[in-house]
Amino acid sequence: MIEPSGPNPMDGLSISERYYYLQGAPLLSARFPELLPQIAAGLVGEGSECFRFDDQFSRDHDWGPAFCLWLEEKDFREFGPKLRKALSKLPGEWEGLSVRSEAMALGDRVGVMPIGQFYRKFTGWNHLPTLPQEWLQIPEQALAACTNGQIFCDPLGSFTRLRMGLLAHYPEPVRLRKLEARCTGMAQSGQYNLLRSFRRGDEVAARMAETEFIRHAISAAHLLARRYRPFYKWMHRSLLTLPGLGQVLHPLIKQLVRQQDLTVDARAEAVEVICSLLIHELRAQNLTQTRDGFLLAHAKDLRAQIDPSLQMLDPGLD
Repeated sequence: MIEPSGPNPMDGLSISERYYYLQGAPLLSARFPELLPQIAAGLVGEGSECFRFDDQFSRDHDWGPAFCLWLEEKDFREFGPKLRKALSKLPGEWEGLSVRSEAMALGDRVGVMPIGQFYRKFTGWNHLPTLPQEWLQIPEQALAACTNGQIFCDPLGSFTRLRMGLLAHYPEPVRLRKLEARCTGMAQSGQYNLLRSFRRGDEVAARMAETEFIRHAISAAHLLARRYRPFYKWMHRSLLTLPGLGQVLHPLIKQLVRQQDLTVDARAEAVEVICSLLIHELRAQNLTQTRDGFLLAHAKDLRAQIDPSLQMLDPGLD
């Protein structure tokens, strides 16, 4: 028996891996030995535990030992109902934790599901997107969700091949289109409208501009790291998982939000520090050449590299 692995034996993903190897895998070996070489198992998708972001507050709903079993369509049609019935016989409690038995039986977030259906739920496709239009139609948070977590085993490799294709990140023209939009958004919301709104005395508009600036900045950091940005609740925390720039931006953005008593000038300075860090990374990756401190100039540099047909497509910021 392969021993489970994981950096923290108490996080939901590590718990579910142990649960699979100690409960799920023995059941499959005993009941479906001929099918075992065709089953991919793991925990990927929706839920904080799939990002290893779960904590004590995550345990109040839809949390607990569980796993996914992914099959080719033909195998799912033949064995799916039998597998679900077999999984329903597993104990409802394991190591003092409530097993997500009902969710496993439904096969939505966990349980038995076809490979194509799993990816189609998140991306709209049961194959790897090829055209820029296809990539741009997929919400970034959906790409983050269907490439997170961990695969415990995949003898056929079918599930992993699609996963690795998505983890390779956006084709470069798509990444440039998205970065152009993020630079434009940061310039408009943070370097322009935030200060003007404060000086008008419109604090609500200023806070909204600040929020937009933060969303664009975090998304840009993920794009520069070639990572997908998760659901808004985990956007800021996800910066800590990024190399280099993300680690630096995390405390700066936290400081910007927490210090509500900052003067207008001090807030403008904090915004410019964040912008300068992103500009430095854009130039380090040879994506822009201008030395202008206004991000709109960098957006123009990026736009000049993009095919006109792609310039018209919605870059999305879900």
